Amino acid sequence: MNTSYKIKVWMTWISLLLLFVPISIWILWICVFENNTGASQSEKVKLFHTYLPKVIDNNISIVILISSVIALVFALISMTNKLVDYKAINLIIIIISSLIILLQLFSLL
Repeated sequence: MNTSYKIKVWMTWISLLLLFVPISIWILWICVFENNTGASQSEKVKLFHTYLPKVIDNNISIVILISSVIALVFALISMTNKLVDYKAINLIIIIISSLIILLQLFSLL
C-alpha cells in the first residue's frame, strides 16, 4: 500500500473522531435539558457545565468550532482517496462539519 493512501485513510478516521466531539457535546446538552424539565434554565446550564472538564468548560463554542474545522480540513484532504467507501465517509463528514460550523458561527453572533 502506498503511504499517501494510508495517511488519507488515517485522516478520514481522525476527522471522524474530531467530529464526534461536537456531536457528543450536543447530545449531552439535549440529554441534560430533556431529563430536567422541572429545573430552570440557569439550573440546567449549571448541571450541563458539571459534566464538562474544566479545560473546555468556558470555551465550549471554541472547542466545537476548532474540532469541526479540523475535521473539515482533514476530510477535504482525504477526499482524493480512490476508494468509494472513504469518499462517501468524507463527503458525509464534510456536510456535517460544514453544518456544525455554520450553526456554531450563527450562535456566536
